[in-house]
Amino acid sequence: ARDPATIIGHTFRLSLDGIADAAATSGDPVLVRKGIKVREMLRELNEAGVVDFRDNYAIMLEEIGQELVHLGNIRETVYAEIASLEAVFKTIGDHNQYLHSQLESYKAYLQNVRSQASSGDSAGAGNVALQNTAAAKKREQKKYAAANTTAKFTHMQLERDGVIAESNVPETRKASIYFQIASPDPGSFIIYLFFKGRESPILEMELTLDDLLEKQQDNIQLLDLEYVQLHVGKLLHLLNRTFLRR
Repeated sequence: ARDPATIIGHTFRLSLDGIADAAATSGDPVLVRKGIKVREMLRELNEAGVVDFRDNYAIMLEEIGQELVHLGNIRETVYAEIASLEAVFKTIGDHNQYLHSQLESYKAYLQNVRSQASSGDSAGAGNVALQNTAAAKKREQKKYAAANTTAKFTHMQLERDGVIAESNVPETRKASIYFQIASPDPGSFIIYLFFKGRESPILEMELTLDDLLEKQQDNIQLLDLEYVQLHVGKLLHLLNRTFLRR
C-alpha cells in the first residue's frame, strides 16, 4: 500500500482546470459533457468562495487525496479478504476431495465385508442346525481369523502414518511398544497394545466397523486407547488396507 502522505502529495500536483478542459475537448461525447459540467461547477464554487482557483483549488484537492487514501485502504482490505477466502476455498476443496476418497474406501470396505460374510453363510448352508451352535460359530471365527492373520504394528510406524494422533508414551518407551490388530469376524476387530517382554497385552479394545463409521459421522476424530489417541479416519483406512483388500 502506498503512503497516504505520498498519495495526497501527488494529488496536489493535479490541475483540475486542465483535467476538465482535456475532458471537454476530447472526442468522447460522454467525457465532453462531464468536462463542461466540471468546468461550470468549478466556476460556481470559486464565485461562491468555497474554493479558490488561485491556489489550484487546494481544499478540494486535499479532500480528493483523503478520499483516494480511504479508497486505497478499502481496496487493500478487499484484496486481503479475497486472498483469505481463496485459501479457505482451497482448504474446503482439498477436504472435500479427501472425504470423497474416504467414502470410496468405505464403500469398498463394506462391499468386501458383505462378500466375505455372504460366502461364509453359503459355505455352511447345507447344515443350518450346525451353524446355529456356538461351536460352529467359533469354527467360522477361526476359519476367518486364519485367512485374516493378526497384523502387527510398532508405535513408531503408526505414529509416522498418522494413525496415532496423540501419545502419552514417553519417547524412551516408544520403541518397546507395539500393537496387534485381529479381526475375528468380518467387520469386527480387536486392538491389543503390548510392551516388549510381556506375553499378555497391557490393553485391549474391541470395536466394529459400524462403531468407527458412526464416530466419523458424528465428527468424532479420535479413539481413546488410554495411552494413545488414534485417528478414526486413518484407522479405518489401515483396517481396510490390512484386512479387506487381500
